[in-house]
Amino acid sequence: MSSISNETTRVSGLISGLDTESLVKAATANTKSRINSKKQKLQTLTWKQESYRDVISKIKDFQDKYLNITSSSSIRANAVLKKCTAESSNEKVVSASASAGATPATYTIKEAKAATAATVSTNGRVAEGSIKLDFSSAKKDKNYEVKINLDGAEKTVVFTGGADDDETRQNFLNAVNNAFGDVKNSSQSFTMDGDWLRFNGGGDGVYHTFEMSACSEGLGVSNQAYSRISKNSTLGSIGFNQELSSESGNYIININGVNFSFTKDTTVSSMMDTINNSDAGVIMSFSNVGQSFELKTRDTGAGQEIDLSQSSGNLLNALFNMSETDIAVSNADSATFQIPVSDTYTSGCGVDFSKGFVKNGSDGEYKINIAIDDGESKEYTIDLREVLDESALADDGTFSDSEIGKAIQEKLQLATGLTDIDVSYGSGKISIKSGSKFTIGTNTLGIAEGDNSKMVPAGLDYVIDPAITVAAFTIDGGGDKTITGTGKDGAITIGDLVNSGLFGYDDKTGRFYAAADFGVYETGKSGTLMNAIFGKTDVVPAKENDHLVAYGSNSILEVSTDGRNFTTYTSADNVFTFDGTNITLTGKNDFTAATEDDYITIDTKKDTSGVKDVLTNFVNDYNQLLDDLYGVVNTSRPKSDGSYYDPLTEEQEEEMEEKEIEKWNENAKTGLLYRDSTVSKFLNEIRGVMARGSNGFTLYDMGIKLTDNWSDYGKLEIDEAKLESAIEANSDKIADFFTNAETGLATRLNNTVDKAISTKTKNYGYLTSLAGMKGTKTDTDNMIYKQMQSIQEIIDNLTEKYENEQERYWDKYTALESYMNAMQSQYSSIFGDSTTG
Repeated sequence: MSSISNETTRVSGLISGLDTESLVKAATANTKSRINSKKQKLQTLTWKQESYRDVISKIKDFQDKYLNITSSSSIRANAVLKKCTAESSNEKVVSASASAGATPATYTIKEAKAATAATVSTNGRVAEGSIKLDFSSAKKDKNYEVKINLDGAEKTVVFTGGADDDETRQNFLNAVNNAFGDVKNSSQSFTMDGDWLRFNGGGDGVYHTFEMSACSEGLGVSNQAYSRISKNSTLGSIGFNQELSSESGNYIININGVNFSFTKDTTVSSMMDTINNSDAGVIMSFSNVGQSFELKTRDTGAGQEIDLSQSSGNLLNALFNMSETDIAVSNADSATFQIPVSDTYTSGCGVDFSKGFVKNGSDGEYKINIAIDDGESKEYTIDLREVLDESALADDGTFSDSEIGKAIQEKLQLATGLTDIDVSYGSGKISIKSGSKFTIGTNTLGIAEGDNSKMVPAGLDYVIDPAITVAAFTIDGGGDKTITGTGKDGAITIGDLVNSGLFGYDDKTGRFYAAADFGVYETGKSGTLMNAIFGKTDVVPAKENDHLVAYGSNSILEVSTDGRNFTTYTSADNVFTFDGTNITLTGKNDFTAATEDDYITIDTKKDTSGVKDVLTNFVNDYNQLLDDLYGVVNTSRPKSDGSYYDPLTEEQEEEMEEKEIEKWNENAKTGLLYRDSTVSKFLNEIRGVMARGSNGFTLYDMGIKLTDNWSDYGKLEIDEAKLESAIEANSDKIADFFTNAETGLATRLNNTVDKAISTKTKNYGYLTSLAGMKGTKTDTDNMIYKQMQSIQEIIDNLTEKYENEQERYWDKYTALESYMNAMQSQYSSIFGDSTTG
């Protein structure tokens, strides 16, 4: 008999004596049975989908391993079955490699010279090793102590400040040489060259290094100092063989048309980073071992060049140990002709800088912020009020347009260090041009913020001024030259000036300069032209040593395939490819054969060493795939007492032990794909593909055939001796049999597999469209999934119906109990309690 239900509204048969719960279960048993049936079907479908997906996974693994062209074991890839090797007889000069399908050949090399980059490098060491000292703060009669390490031997040097710098210097030298007397020989000593402390090795040919601790007051050394240059050394701390000097304090150099500005406080690392990150197309490096610098173009070949010049300081002389006859500081007048692609550097400013600007009480807040791209992100702010005040030419504080432009230009040049900045003002517009890259930032002039990187050099047909058609010059040393324009409407072009020999122009950078000594003899014509270009009539021409230019070279390869008839090739790089063989000139050594015995040979041949292993593994894994898949379709469903093992219901599981449930479920999952037509279809198709040949060649021809046992269901076996012989004799046929893009076995197998398990949208394989593949769109877009969704919907509806039925029957029996309880109470009130006398 039931107890009170857990539902407060339900009353069990306490009064009626009925087993209410059993009665409700019996009344709803039909619906519960339908729910269990659907749940069993849903579980069966789930297990069946898992079985299909296990089949798909095995097929996919086989495809990835053998039919994916990127796989190292692919029978579809030329790189595996058409592998070639190339071997050089002299790897120091040339190395070799062969691509898949390369033509076997022997290449004979008579000459090999690697292509070079344009290179400028230090002649020897940039410095012999020194530390800059300053004795000016040393106090008379005060003792100073400093630790100095010479070639690993450390000594403590004590010296006394003298009456002046010279005496302190001498005291220090005496002390340091005495301290190291037992380390150096008599011909060696520390010396002073001006302010630089050096060590004289006495001609022993050894590069001696030394370092010292800080001695700020006595020696002017605030931190530990080193004679050896490092990337952290500042330019001013290096004792260059060519003493570093600059009147302005800035070292301005130009590399391939790109300006760079450095100071004595710039570190070696910062200088190199600035150059290497620029548009100059070069790489600067420093050798700690050789204590030298090298500048080379990023690419190799005769078309590569390095064009060096300097307009302030002698940094290039110092870096590369070059005299002034090699390269000097150029004071030649030059200008930059660049055609704007955009107007980010020119704009109508909306400010009237005409007469009375200052006189009428400007507030001086017209400023422009310019960032120079020198690797240090410095910014310069120019106060135009200050500029105009400094350059006022008229007492009343008025200015012409040209005076305003010139004043701003001079201020910008001074602030930025860029001498090629050109500023003009007129018609309410301010224009800023430069061959160097700069960026306009926040300003109150209405100039659009941006950079001038979109400016491109003008071509030789660029017209200087449409109004100038003729210019006349007197050549120093005698003779006159008249230049007549050939441009539009007879105007003089850059090309006209260059062809005269009086001017030079770099069309890569837009830099235009005077190239010869000449005078102007018709001011109205040539004078106007000179002003248009340089802003003045008298110019300083470029000298021969204003620029240092280094060029790269092309590679040269003299090669033959028969050892007799040679052909010479040249290239901007060092790689030559012939019929799939790549020959690379290492650049370590140039080579020219003196006799035939010295020739370098490169042998390219087929590499069949791994083909047997690939094919053997392929056959073994193919057989395993057949085993696995036939195992699925040939395994029937087990039975218990004549019935199949259907999924257990919840009620059945409650009555079983856990191990019994596991064993039951294992049997229930078994054989769900017994004689499955879809899996069988794939097996028939793949076996059919394996049985067909390609271009008259078959697996049988290479020693691979069907086993004699019919129960193996198409498994293959290998005659190893025949396979080895076939690989040796017919490697090309074997490779083509597998890899041919049209008829090859791998292509046909891959198509067959794709037909079954493809996950491509609108082109699903018949297995993936049936059961789907995890991780792809087919995971939820397949027939079984949709069936499962439909069954789940039925289960949900039946469950809701079942719960409603239970509630309805419970309500009826509860009402009955309540009615009987009321009747019993009424009977007791009339007849009394039957249990009392």
